[in-house]
Amino acid sequence: MEFGQDVVVYGAPLLRNVTDSKKPILELDSRAVQEALSLSRDPFVDFALLLGTDFTSRLRRVGPVRALKFIQEHGSIEEIVKMETKYPPQFDLPEYLAQVELGRNVFRSLPPVPSPEKLRQIPVDDANVQAVIEGFGLSPETLAQEESFFTVVLKGNYFGDNPHLD
Repeated sequence: MEFGQDVVVYGAPLLRNVTDSKKPILELDSRAVQEALSLSRDPFVDFALLLGTDFTSRLRRVGPVRALKFIQEHGSIEEIVKMETKYPPQFDLPEYLAQVELGRNVFRSLPPVPSPEKLRQIPVDDANVQAVIEGFGLSPETLAQEESFFTVVLKGNYFGDNPHLD
């Protein structure tokens, strides 16, 4: 799936357009997406894996519509690659199927939700917060420059790549 949509497969909501003031914020709810596609959990995971995730690459020429059709017709990725030979993986089949199994295992074994006690807000350490802010060059002097705070913070990302330039 593209642009961080793996979180939907985990069952978490995905917020889109958070940084785009011209578009309304859109929430993709995992259960609603799965229900709209009429897929139970395992076929939903395979649907996502077909579209490409952090764990798998896409099948050639297989987008959302074709992926859904294949899952509905064949039920699993193993059956799809066996029956739909016009749509091969981008590399060696055993390696691709190993990626698929890895992805399935990750999406099946979600970490437990921490107890409410562990989620409790702890007192803020102002000195530590200030050190992190300064470590990223976000001192009040930096933020007072020509560019707004949001332009500075949202320029590219932490890893230095910008998906809008691809």
